[in-house]
Amino acid sequence: MKAQKIGLKIKFFFVLLFLFAFSTACDESQSGKATYTFTIQVSDEFMQKQRETAEAMAGGKSVEDIMKMIKSVNSKRIYTLFFQENKTVFSMDTEWYGQEDTNKTYLNYRTKEVIYPRESEISREAFPKANWEITDETKKIEKWNARKAIAEFDGQTITAWFVKDDNLRITPKNYTGLDGIVVELILEKGAKYTLTNLEFDKSIKVDLP
Repeated sequence: MKAQKIGLKIKFFFVLLFLFAFSTACDESQSGKATYTFTIQVSDEFMQKQRETAEAMAGGKSVEDIMKMIKSVNSKRIYTLFFQENKTVFSMDTEWYGQEDTNKTYLNYRTKEVIYPRESEISREAFPKANWEITDETKKIEKWNARKAIAEFDGQTITAWFVKDDNLRITPKNYTGLDGIVVELILEKGAKYTLTNLEFDKSIKVDLP
């Protein structure tokens, strides 16, 4: 009987050891980088307002070429999300933007805070309240088998296509509330974030301000 109890204790010890190792491996795999492409239909009204700016920027160059550049920059942007366990930082991609984006958005999933560091101060806000309605509708987006979810965010209806994963929270900007990977997020006014790349890298660290 005593030997049996010792045997059970040894088995229990190895089970705990396995669970600890598995948990540690999961934590390490939760670091990485996601790339989102943001697209929006630029209105004619907006472009008309930019004509004066284009004329001032021209300096002998074609105003129409400047207008095309303005339209291109405002209709498509590349963003990067770095994530590490319960922390993420979202900003315009440095390579695409040509410099470091100072208007970063940090998410702290432990305290459920959105953090906006600015030049003079650091703003902290509670996660936006969103009651996601997860539907039965699914669709294939690239390699992802995504499910549709709908919620009200900042006074507008948004649609997310996501892949559920209890160990990951990958989403653009501050659109929280879904466990998993948001592959596509569509805003009411036609703007859209699309996940174009996802890579895991345990060397990536996110330092909250």
